[in-house]
Amino acid sequence: MNYPFPTVITQKDGESLVNVHYGVWPFDGAYWKNGSTVMNSFSNLDQQGVSVKQFKILKNQDTSIEKAFQERTLQITGDTEYIEAVQTADITKDADGNYLVTIRAKKAGTVKITASWPDQNRTKEVYFALSIADEFSIDTNDIDVLSMKTNDTQSIQMYAKSLENNITIPASSWNIEVSKEIDDISVDITVSDISDTNDGKKQFVITSHGTEATVLISATTQYQGIAYTSTKRITITKTDFAGLSNGEVYNEVAIDLTASKVILGENTFYSQKMRPKNESMYFLYEPNSMVETNDVLNNIDDMKVVDGNEVLNAKVTKNAATSDEYYKYVSITVDTSNVMTSLKNATLRIKIKNGTNYYVLSVPLIVPSNETTSPIENQTQIDASADSQESDTEDMNDASNEEMQ
Repeated sequence: MNYPFPTVITQKDGESLVNVHYGVWPFDGAYWKNGSTVMNSFSNLDQQGVSVKQFKILKNQDTSIEKAFQERTLQITGDTEYIEAVQTADITKDADGNYLVTIRAKKAGTVKITASWPDQNRTKEVYFALSIADEFSIDTNDIDVLSMKTNDTQSIQMYAKSLENNITIPASSWNIEVSKEIDDISVDITVSDISDTNDGKKQFVITSHGTEATVLISATTQYQGIAYTSTKRITITKTDFAGLSNGEVYNEVAIDLTASKVILGENTFYSQKMRPKNESMYFLYEPNSMVETNDVLNNIDDMKVVDGNEVLNAKVTKNAATSDEYYKYVSITVDTSNVMTSLKNATLRIKIKNGTNYYVLSVPLIVPSNETTSPIENQTQIDASADSQESDTEDMNDASNEEMQ
């Protein structure tokens, strides 16, 4: 169907189909394998940094082109603004006897490549259209969209590469910009300076502050003295979440209205600089961006201290909400004075309701080392200690009486 030029349209001619093509149709003799094709300035680079690609002329039982090849009268021409002049040494043959023509790109554009050779008293010509592209891409390990929580960080590694064969392209400069989705918000996405990796790539770190934005990465490289730039977009979306902390453990849930009805929190790690901070030992927290849209901390359903499946007789109360630059906090007070069992494995568990979903957050109870037992156990230990002291006193008195006798 596409021999030797692409089919433009297929239409009926009576009972048969006719393929309509665009291009000069060879009545006989050799012809280019492709009627039109593309090469990229940044693919198949030679040692001099020039893009090189071979294109094939099919001989098609043409004896005149073989004679021209042998006598070096086979000529390949094209606009030298876009390609380097094709030399005789650039025309070779493959194992099937077809002709391979090496083209070297100079700049982007479309150029007509013509092969011509003498045949008795005439000159044969065949040509094809070559489009030279100047595009390359930026690889970020398939990271195009990031869903990030407040104060989340994400390291991005990147490098410039060709479109055709994924070879690395040395970029002369890199630039990172952040485009906010909402101009009047007070928080932003921040990015670090660009640095080098051990394997020759570039890297930077994105820090989210609870907003949606687009990170624009641009790389500039040179080809034949001309600068070319490619741009990559990474879309940052915000993740709504709530958490419970005891100052050491941070237990969080992502707020997902499409999830199952009961969602359990998972422990997460924060650096010392980025972690939510509150003066209270126990506190709930959520991003400030949720306060106006989905303030789940207003919907605390249940608070208790448990040891496994056993609910302990502790009093858990919430206090007035506070906030800082990034988070809203609700501090929690835990009173365990009436608990009559060990607190060693006790856990603070808080259930939050959001629509039809429940989110269960839990952190270990922080108990000073001298308070890991219940009041009754403490008293039992004191009584046992007193009995031991009385026994020791009696033994000492008996020994003293024996010495006096």
